[in-house]
Amino acid sequence: ASVWPLESSKLGGAMISALRGPHARAVSAHLGRADFSAFLAKYARMHTRGRADDVLAGEAFIAESFHPDEGYWVSRSLMFRGRHADKARGDHYFHSSFNDLVLAGLVGVRVRERNGRALLMLKPLL
Repeated sequence: ASVWPLESSKLGGAMISALRGPHARAVSAHLGRADFSAFLAKYARMHTRGRADDVLAGEAFIAESFHPDEGYWVSRSLMFRGRHADKARGDHYFHSSFNDLVLAGLVGVRVRERNGRALLMLKPLL
């Protein structure tokens, strides 16, 4: 089955919330920082090592559906095999969820309001 980056990013966000939330101690019996690290590494590889038609190897690319076992972008492959006028549709698909996961989880950036002021806090998961 294909992997959808947006849905994967929701999982990453949920992992961050669970590991930092009020029940983090109970969660730690089932989910740890190493699990988030493994998830983030796999998510990053999907962005840079997945094969996509008309994209140089190693160039950052993300589209709608990724084949996790074969390592290619399914929707991009189908568009290039067919006669689609918008074959390059995924060229500008990169959304901020990847950056959000890196900033919130890896770096640990959190913004909190206190006395009408925004405070920038750092609490890395890794």
